[in-house]
Amino acid sequence: MKSSQAANVALILVAIGWLLSAYGVLSQMGDPAPWTSPAEIDAHRRVSLAFLFGGILALFSVLWLSGYAFSLARKRATLALLGCVIPFMVIFAFSFF
Repeated sequence: MKSSQAANVALILVAIGWLLSAYGVLSQMGDPAPWTSPAEIDAHRRVSLAFLFGGILALFSVLWLSGYAFSLARKRATLALLGCVIPFMVIFAFSFF
């Protein structure tokens, strides 16, 4: 894969990774309805975890691809890296302060 193509894929994966991770986390917030069966709750939890881990895998792929593409596509690789790291730092800061 060319460096410029890897940087473009990294930029796309940033958005996909954050969307998948956000859905995985936010779909688990709140209590289920009292009449929901335990099997249905467990199935929903597994789907949410699959989305969360898929998003995390996409974000780790962004880090690798931006490192791979940095030599020739510096601006796009840096933009992808910042798109991965800055939201994480904002979430981290708001959760502890």
